[in-house]
Amino acid sequence: MHWNSKCVTMASVPNILRVLSAFLIIQSLSFHGEAAGAKRSKTPSGLYVDDGKGHTVLTQKFSKKDVREISYDILNIMGFNHRPHPHLVDKASPASQFLLEVYNSMGNEVDVDLSNGEHGRRQNWRGSSHLKNLSWSEFNVDQTDVDAIKRADAIISFVNRGHRFSDRLKQFAEDKQFWFDVSEVSDLDLVLGAELRIWKRTLAGKNDPPNDVNADPTSEIFRVSVHQVSPGADDRSFELTELDEIMTAKWEQGWLRFNVTSAFRKWIHRPSDNLGLVISTKNFLEGTEVPMLKSGLATIMDPEEHQPFLVSFLESPESHKAEKAHRRRPSRVTRSAETGGANRQKRNKKTKKARTYDFPDVLDRPKSCQMGMLYVNFEDLGWKDWVIAPGKLDSWNLIYGFIAYYCHGECSFPLTASMNATNHAIVSTLVHTYYPMEYPKPSCSPVKLGSISMLYYDDLSNVTVKKYKDMVIKSCGCK
Repeated sequence: MHWNSKCVTMASVPNILRVLSAFLIIQSLSFHGEAAGAKRSKTPSGLYVDDGKGHTVLTQKFSKKDVREISYDILNIMGFNHRPHPHLVDKASPASQFLLEVYNSMGNEVDVDLSNGEHGRRQNWRGSSHLKNLSWSEFNVDQTDVDAIKRADAIISFVNRGHRFSDRLKQFAEDKQFWFDVSEVSDLDLVLGAELRIWKRTLAGKNDPPNDVNADPTSEIFRVSVHQVSPGADDRSFELTELDEIMTAKWEQGWLRFNVTSAFRKWIHRPSDNLGLVISTKNFLEGTEVPMLKSGLATIMDPEEHQPFLVSFLESPESHKAEKAHRRRPSRVTRSAETGGANRQKRNKKTKKARTYDFPDVLDRPKSCQMGMLYVNFEDLGWKDWVIAPGKLDSWNLIYGFIAYYCHGECSFPLTASMNATNHAIVSTLVHTYYPMEYPKPSCSPVKLGSISMLYYDDLSNVTVKKYKDMVIKSCGCK
């Protein structure tokens, strides 16, 4: 057993060739600064390019058909074979709020200077990581969680579905029974960890000292243990396996954290064994079972923001293999492009052939190598019911959607410093100048990549933070 150090006091786009090349990525704008009383308007979906005067301007709005077609490709790149349709969405639930806090703390690896909007307004867009700030989180996040957040490719929180097997578990009060639907988790994912989080309110009275353990070390102290429920010999029997146990005192308040990793791993490999969890709350001195209400643990009668939830930290098979081999894995989009979109064809049978988009002639004009963007608003996609973030208000526009950065333009002699050209590119350009039919010019390609994150609901209304490593272009250059 251990004392409750876990409780804190606190209240492709298959051939958009010319445009996206092989690097369609997903990101949100986060504009700093907000003018008081400014009128906001929705940032339109469309193509944005450099006007040659230091501004990125909207050159063409997308039609409804364009948006619909592009949405299929975005879903494929994200790894979805269909659009999620959650039906029990509650953005105020702690399962949602916890991951929103995690999402905001992670930030996105972006440091570019682009203007936005129909009038070419210059804005500064930066993303940064504040994982250290999570140690002050009301959700009681410790260094173990921070390390798991850094390593995980996906973090999923699951809402408690309650007493699903109450007939079999009659000896346990219904508010001590927990069941989570983890069927959306792939058994190929590596489970870094899983935690059950339960809110405990203080039982101390107004006149009680804030910490009375010195007065009576055994008074109002509870032993709280979590057990995995597994099938027994028949349909009416079951087996219990203790997973974690903590000690908590009456004056403590905050989120209790229980390690349920071993149970979670078994559930995703053998779903039929998922009979949920039960908890036991006993008086430390007497060893007698205590009702949830008298131990201070949240019940179904408590406010929504105090309802229990489970959170898991997952690593994809690709990341796990790459880590073991000590090498960087290629981006998913790059792999997809190299295989001719074969994976996309499997995920989406509707994609029989490459889609074409009616982009403006401005992309055909020879310009030096540079970065541009394509923006699709979530509202235009009809995704507001399942996408939580990215999304942010700036002083003028509602930025809530996908942005696809791409590298485009010419790598012609002489190459300037702004083209981030490699020595090989400089030599290749010079040779091409003399032998244009025999030696190709260098191509405008990504030079530096960053990571991005997305927060959304799945079909079961579970909340997910998904990371996409090396997926956002931070700069372009000639190679």
